[in-house]
Amino acid sequence: MSTLLADWMDRSPAMRRLSLVDLLAGVRDSRRVVRDPLVPSSRDAAVLIPVFGDADGLHVVLIERSHDIGSHRGDIAFPGGKCEPGERGSVAALREAEEETGIAAASVKIVAALSTRPILSGFVIWPYIGVLPSAPRLDHRSPEVARTLVVSVADLLADGHWWQQRWPDEQGSLLDFFTVPGGVAWGTTADLLLELLETCITGRAGHPTFG
Repeated sequence: MSTLLADWMDRSPAMRRLSLVDLLAGVRDSRRVVRDPLVPSSRDAAVLIPVFGDADGLHVVLIERSHDIGSHRGDIAFPGGKCEPGERGSVAALREAEEETGIAAASVKIVAALSTRPILSGFVIWPYIGVLPSAPRLDHRSPEVARTLVVSVADLLADGHWWQQRWPDEQGSLLDFFTVPGGVAWGTTADLLLELLETCITGRAGHPTFG
């Protein structure tokens, strides 16, 4: 359970607002974890976590996967996909994000890499935080993307928008969920949102790291 986020949720809504400044302060002290693959012969994939700040705080860009084609149909996700042979993860993340959201790779500044996420489908996901200069004009043309959406971090931290529940597996895993406009983010996407929020909170609070 994220004690850090749970403690933050006890604050007033006005005190929960996080900014790009908080994020940039947090990434300087964050500890990235590189995890072992879950299955043999796993392949690398990369996702971009596009963020921008304005007078209302920090915002993050997500996509909803197509309900008809591709993998993870209908899921709320970050833009991303498989790394080409010999391709660096950050390059793959930028390339895929441009294809799926219309965000020009040249406009994005990669500021940090978050912890890797091995998944049972045979991939290790390498996530990268990319700062945008302003709110992007989203123009996806990928048939694998149903829509793009911009989510306010303040909304993610609003009462009732984050919760946890046990998954009906052998371990009874405790999973995180976030309500977003028109859907729910869970699984790897929710894990990355949680790490993003914890990084921002660490930056705001001046904590050296989070566990």
